[in-house]
Amino acid sequence: MKFGIGGNKFRRAALEKAVKEVIERRAEQRTEDYSELLFQTEIDTCRGIVFATRVGNRQAAGIPFLFRSYTPFDDKSHQQRTAQADKPKNHLEGSKISLLKVALAATAAPLYFGSYRCTLSAAQMQASTRVPTARGTNISSARRTDSRPADGKSEYEFEDAGFSAINNPCVEVEREIIHHHDQEEPILVSIGTARPQPRDRRNHLVRVVRKAFTIAGDPEIAHKQMQTPGKEDRYFRFNDEEGIDIEMDDWRPRNTGRDTLNELENRFFRWLDRTEVRDELERCAKKLVALRQMRMETDRWERFALVRFFECRVNRCPKDRDNKWLDKEDFTNHLNRDHKPDDFEHSIDEVVKRSAREWEYRTPWDTPDTRHTGLTWIRAISNL
Repeated sequence: MKFGIGGNKFRRAALEKAVKEVIERRAEQRTEDYSELLFQTEIDTCRGIVFATRVGNRQAAGIPFLFRSYTPFDDKSHQQRTAQADKPKNHLEGSKISLLKVALAATAAPLYFGSYRCTLSAAQMQASTRVPTARGTNISSARRTDSRPADGKSEYEFEDAGFSAINNPCVEVEREIIHHHDQEEPILVSIGTARPQPRDRRNHLVRVVRKAFTIAGDPEIAHKQMQTPGKEDRYFRFNDEEGIDIEMDDWRPRNTGRDTLNELENRFFRWLDRTEVRDELERCAKKLVALRQMRMETDRWERFALVRFFECRVNRCPKDRDNKWLDKEDFTNHLNRDHKPDDFEHSIDEVVKRSAREWEYRTPWDTPDTRHTGLTWIRAISNL
């Protein structure tokens, strides 16, 4: 890592531009301002957490901050059963935040891009009470000349959590899941980055700075915390402990990165060839498959895994403006309750099957024509 004292190696404007391009390319819905899209998943679907570290605030400096794609569970009786030390971080903050803000906060690597400042509205800070998020807030990464935020807003400063103890977030993720699912212990899979121990022999200052960041973001600390009796079949970590001595910004040659990618790939397959690694991967896979098979027996599985929903396309539907159902049973009840038998050309079961839709992941090779004609990517199950 090459850097100069008093500045960052890369310009944040370039990172922000790249993030915006990714959001626009992958967005499900078309909008004039992609910076307004929220880090938010649909109800009853797979949830996501992104970590950053708060800085610039004496009371919260160095504390992990969780950006959530869902509204945190906020039942008082549940909280009373949860020990204070086990409660999730920033429980009343971090939901319904702009996807651009979340990405820039999580990638604010010290010395590379520097910390990231942003303004969060009061509605975003009180997301657990399901207050609608204010939209159109300033997304600019530039420093504010007026340090006083507007009424109902607060200013935050974040850094990449990879340079802190939360670099391995398993402890926090476990706490979050247990809190939301009433003490149900999850199966966690931690995937390391083969980070080597510092061996820099250059000038003293660089060596000291490197070592400080390495110690601060040591993922093995959380790994050891997770290695407690009873977790042998519920916690798995895969990491090349020998490490790969490649810098975060190593990209050779600059136009393609081919040499760097080849080196990473060769080292990965060399690690994968170890018998103990393959055995542990197989053991982990069996646990995950068994868990998935159990969950597939529940009514929620199709919604959770496929983001499945149902759209009524029956003629003369009285719900023409609100014709989306998330649950198969609710949709079937709608057909029986709000329609007459003469409305159907097929049986109820066939109508339900033909009305099923699911989310389809946008691939990088979608053409511009298809990308801008309709960005809600769904397909009829009957056409599979």
